[in-house]
Parts: sequence; C-alpha cells; structure tokens
Amino acid sequence: MIEIGKMGNSGRDAMQRILKEMEAATGDSADLARCITEIATDFGYWRCYQPAAHHPGAAIEAMIHVAKAVACAEARNSGKLYLVGSTPHPKPALYVFAADHPDARSGAVNIMVDCPPTGEPARRHAPQRTRH
Repeated sequence: MIEIGKMGNSGRDAMQRILKEMEAATGDSADLARCITEIATDFGYWRCYQPAAHHPGAAIEAMIHVAKAVACAEARNSGKLYLVGSTPHPKPALYVFAADHPDARSGAVNIMVDCPPTGEPARRHAPQRTRH
C-alpha cells in the first residue's frame, strides 16, 4: 500500500479505503501513486490525477469520488472554496484546487464540483469554466 502525501489529513481515511479498492482494480497501488501529484501552493493544496492508459474506467470513477472527498476536506480545513475539475485534452486529468488558484480561471479546466467550507458540495450539471 502506498503512503498518502501530506494533505492536512484531508480525506486520509477515504484515500486509504479507495486506494485499497484501486489496488484491487489495477493490481498495483504503486502504479496508481505514480499518477497522482500533490503540491502545496501559495493558493493552498493542489492535486492532479492523470490516469495511466491501462487504468480501468472504474478506477477513474473512483478517483472522482476521492477528489470530491479531498476537496471537501480541504475546504473545511482551510475555510476556502475548493473545486474539482477535469481536462479531457491533450491528456485526461482530474484536479483539486482552491477557487482562487489560477487553474480555476483556465479555459481548459471543466469545473465539475464546488466544495464550500460549510454545507454540501454542489455538482455542476454541465461542464462550466470559472470566470473572474
């Protein structure tokens, strides 16, 4: 099993559970770990998952749920709105970052979920881009 990076303990339990499921789906949690980048930025926590070509669709769907759990936990811990977004091209990727991060204004990122510091996450029904 891989170690989870420092996330201010955001979503740690959910990540451990999901990684066990991912390991069962992909056969190798280390392979999954190579697909995840976590960075502490001036705007807060930033995370990217770029699936390997051989990752099953179920693994990608699971990572969307993980991203939402992590974004909600970061929002609660930081008091900031966090977003879950994706990019289909040139290579599919799934992101978590604070709403004030420059990536939130990128035309290439489709925001899928808003995670406020209080209340429930809100799924966006159609791909939308954040504009500031």
